[in-house]
Amino acid sequence: MKQVCGFLGLCATLVATAPVEARDDVLPGWTRHGSVYDRQPLPQSRPGDCALVCNGDARCQSWVHVRPGLEGPEAMCLLLSTTPTAVRAPGRTTGLAQSIVIQIELAAERPPNEQEIEALRASIRPADRPPQRQ
Repeated sequence: MKQVCGFLGLCATLVATAPVEARDDVLPGWTRHGSVYDRQPLPQSRPGDCALVCNGDARCQSWVHVRPGLEGPEAMCLLLSTTPTAVRAPGRTTGLAQSIVIQIELAAERPPNEQEIEALRASIRPADRPPQRQ
């Protein structure tokens, strides 16, 4: 288990339960372009090893695992300082740093604020609008 504090100082405890390749934030056959600040050879060709390298580096926000033979004889781990949009790329796997995943999950679980509620209400057709609370 590992405790990670993210956006707004909220903390979460991480428990490794699934292999990195099975998580929703890992995309086999995809890559991210730009913001690469480090390239590291991997002795084993496992995307999970690249995810571990990224999670151990505070600057890393996303990563790309490149299978051997695409950018040299060894598997490569690319560390990115941002989370660019993923694009299709056979032979590569991309994922997000665990700290980014936590921020996304925490943001998704919070209730909407008043400004967001008003924007949602404005986007609903008048006939479909629920009665307003006082």
